[in-house]
Amino acid sequence: MSFKPYQKTKQLKPKDKKKPTFGRKKSIIKKKPIATKEDKEYLEYLQTQTHYKCFNCSSNVEEWHHVKLYSSDRKNHKKLIPLCRNCHTGNVFSVHGTPKAWRDKYTLQEQEEFADLVYFEFLDKI
Repeated sequence: MSFKPYQKTKQLKPKDKKKPTFGRKKSIIKKKPIATKEDKEYLEYLQTQTHYKCFNCSSNVEEWHHVKLYSSDRKNHKKLIPLCRNCHTGNVFSVHGTPKAWRDKYTLQEQEEFADLVYFEFLDKI
């Protein structure tokens, strides 16, 4: 049996060097907001409510929409309005399908006021 030592290249492998972080730009992606205990209680409460009707067409509520000015804004779980699936993500007239038409019909202030009414109703029941 013959002895074969490791090759020189295998013995002297360079260690992985850390890449320098100096001068790199920080990511502009915002971290997801962490829901507080109160926010979670409120979201659970909304899932059990069946008496709300769609903000736009008064049909049964299937989804809750976060009201915010810009898409890059953080979600505020206290600013939610009830919507049916078609009014939330449909193509004809909806928050996400036709946002400009939606904002022309319903101002941000109108949506926030309705969201506040829903939230204050939750606070009254606690």
